[in-house]
Amino acid sequence: MKKNFREMIRSLRYHQLRVVHRSRDPNAAALSFGLGVFLGFMPLSVFATFLALIIPRRLGLRTIPAVVGTFTSNWITGPFIVGASMVVGQWVTTGHWTGFRELVPPSDLSFEDKIQAFTDLGASFFLGITLVSLLAAAVSYLLVYLSVQAAIRLRQQKIIAKLAEKLHHHGHHAPKSQDPTSPNQPPAGQ
Repeated sequence: MKKNFREMIRSLRYHQLRVVHRSRDPNAAALSFGLGVFLGFMPLSVFATFLALIIPRRLGLRTIPAVVGTFTSNWITGPFIVGASMVVGQWVTTGHWTGFRELVPPSDLSFEDKIQAFTDLGASFFLGITLVSLLAAAVSYLLVYLSVQAAIRLRQQKIIAKLAEKLHHHGHHAPKSQDPTSPNQPPAGQ
């Protein structure tokens, strides 16, 4: 279990580095990642990753952040996404907050009533998952945008620090002024 958790953390760190630290444009990276999160949250399964390979190219966005964004929906986050989608969908369609258990139809219903209950639940679920996916995409956009901006600032600060170090280093090792009587020195006044 510890090994799998460490591998998952390592994989997340790698993907974070790929998306954030290699990006030059915060808006493009954030839009791509947000699109990937939206696709990943929707009930598209593996098809979401396939769409994340195609759609960003068509929109002039980057593919890698979109594909990485689809990984936000996985076996750990999936149950929470489904539960939140069902609850939000039920709240939007009925105006009531209900728990997840209240959404499951009772077992003593007739077959027709069960079909109707699952049809109603399905409609509210798809509305809920659309809203949850849009919210997750917006939050992801904001987080990646701010992260890429911070990474760009950090890169710029490192470049400035290197330049300052070179200038400082160069200033200490500048050639000393030559003796005025030296044969290579031009006469004063010229």
